Amino acid sequence: MNDDERDKVRRKFAALNNINRIKIIELCQEKEYNIIQLSKKLGLGYGTTSQYVTRLKNEGLVKATVTKNMTLIKSLVEINEKGEIKVKG
Repeated sequence: MNDDERDKVRRKFAALNNINRIKIIELCQEKEYNIIQLSKKLGLGYGTTSQYVTRLKNEGLVKATVTKNMTLIKSLVEINEKGEIKVKG
């Protein structure tokens, strides 16, 4: 692994260094949510939730699908009850 690849790994782990971003992944493992739904479930503001989703999306941990009037978020990884992380698919 070269230094660029190591930095990619570091950024993914850094994105998971926040309990609310982990909660977003957990919520979006089985069902797609929009930002408003996620912010209500997490008790966070829309802007904060949107920033968290953007960070996760930039690291390839969630997928954002734009529909007519909203963006739906789906997790691309799975976190099990042991805390193990697996790439879906």
